[in-house]
Amino acid sequence: KGQYLDPFLVSLINYAEPPKPKATQSNPVFNDIVEAKLQNSIYENNANITESLEESPIKHITSGELDSAYDHMIVVAKQVFSASPLLIYLLNLLRVPLKNSFDAFFSYFIDDNVDDIINDEENIIDVIHALRDVVFPNDAEDNEPTDLVNMDDVVAAAEEFLPDLIKLVLGKSNVENGLQMILRYFQDPLLNKQLFYMILDEVLLQIFPELQAHFEK
Repeated sequence: KGQYLDPFLVSLINYAEPPKPKATQSNPVFNDIVEAKLQNSIYENNANITESLEESPIKHITSGELDSAYDHMIVVAKQVFSASPLLIYLLNLLRVPLKNSFDAFFSYFIDDNVDDIINDEENIIDVIHALRDVVFPNDAEDNEPTDLVNMDDVVAAAEEFLPDLIKLVLGKSNVENGLQMILRYFQDPLLNKQLFYMILDEVLLQIFPELQAHFEK
């Protein structure tokens, strides 16, 4: 009459619990995989950068201080493109009347450009081929000399993308130096991997919204 119920429940709980990992157990397989991935040619110094990225001129700012695209724009203008103190002062002064309008315009601008990329079949093919070459580097075709570009070409293409008004306000030299800094950081393998994981998290949350409720528990 229930005298064996307690021992049965204890045995059931012990059986259902997963085995505890040993304190001395290491994980060499995962480390070997990561090390092998970092040896891939896509993580090499493809831009022939000689400066170290360890000493960053950008000051650390917590995410709580930045709650909008407008705030991020001010930080990028100040710390990446070395905007003048007067410009930063004016941006902070106009934050209240311009913040919501700028955030709405920025969202529209990003959505519109992403839609253009997605709706272009050639762009989709290029993205798929790039992902294939990254995931399966051994199957990637060898790049011809005409497929390779140098740092100056990339900076020049990025400058053409920016509106003339931004280059006029920030200054041509500041824009060029800021773009070079951004492209140098994109050459860092660990930062690239972290950026990829953050983007992947956002994509998964957009595709599976129920994951957000699971993470908030």
